Amino acid sequence: MMNRGQNPLKRERFERPLIIVAAPRSGSTLLFETLQQSPDLWSIGRESHAVFEQIPHLNPTKGICHSNLLTKKDASAEICAHIKNNFWQLCIDRNKQSLGLYKEKQSIRFLEKTPKNSLRIDFLKQIFNDAYYIYLVRDVRQNLSSMIEAWRSGNFITYPALSNWQGPWSLMLPPEYPRLKNMALEIIVAYQWYMANNSILNDLSTLESKQSIFLDYEALIHNTKDEILKLCRAADVEFDSHLSTYCEDLPLSKTTQTAPRKDKWKKNQDMIESVLPLLESTLVRIDQFQKGIHSEPLGAQQFFESVPDKLLKGKKNNASAVIQNKQMKRNAICYCGSGKRFKHCHGAN
Repeated sequence: MMNRGQNPLKRERFERPLIIVAAPRSGSTLLFETLQQSPDLWSIGRESHAVFEQIPHLNPTKGICHSNLLTKKDASAEICAHIKNNFWQLCIDRNKQSLGLYKEKQSIRFLEKTPKNSLRIDFLKQIFNDAYYIYLVRDVRQNLSSMIEAWRSGNFITYPALSNWQGPWSLMLPPEYPRLKNMALEIIVAYQWYMANNSILNDLSTLESKQSIFLDYEALIHNTKDEILKLCRAADVEFDSHLSTYCEDLPLSKTTQTAPRKDKWKKNQDMIESVLPLLESTLVRIDQFQKGIHSEPLGAQQFFESVPDKLLKGKKNNASAVIQNKQMKRNAICYCGSGKRFKHCHGAN
């Protein structure tokens, strides 16, 4: 809840924030943890679920908004000020030192990443009107496979209970999710991927080209130093010796489930290949965006119209059933976004 009498910020404290936008499980944590090593950038050190969703108006479980989609209509002056104040209070530098130790700091370069932000760019523009967006894209087969494994693991539950849905929900919550009831897991993750990428493409097309950059995940992991240097130059962020050294031996991200392997997606090959035709138009849009070409917007209706009957009939292995008998693992990071382990947060109740 917002505190009564809370004063909005009197001056702009966030100077040209960097916001990573990407589909879930596309490598955004790895990119975030790498950029955190720049001396110029401050962040809250984790995803920002709680910063947004402690505000009832922005929380899908409170019955006001119905998904993670947020637009400028949701961005009242009070909500924008509240979010900025929360971010400011939580910010740390690369050495995990809080802003409280830097009393002289009047403004910062802020770094933010949460996959739900793929559905919030229109909303975020009202909070950070000079933000710079980094659009990260991973090979669709690897991305979908990682999302499937995330659902199966039970470690990425974002909503333990939702209206119009049976069982817990994992990862980003797209609009019109109830239409996925009883559909196979591969269709659900395909829809999450589809909505994340098309929402990003729809919204970035309304910005000036100098406000965003495209980054390929494969290029990031195979040519890390050059890609990060290019990104830092484009965003006017310092690339110092510490960041350079970090890029030379890139550690696994903290959300990695199993060791990376190029053919790991083949474990789910049949599931993935069955839904790739549903994503062809989006893959074309991504390729065009990379070339500086903006295409016609796509939304939920186009996806559902493209799902063939053979993917809808006789499917009982829906996403709810995949994890309906699983409890949140006590040592997993809590679904609420607090950054605490479940046993020390909601699990303690």
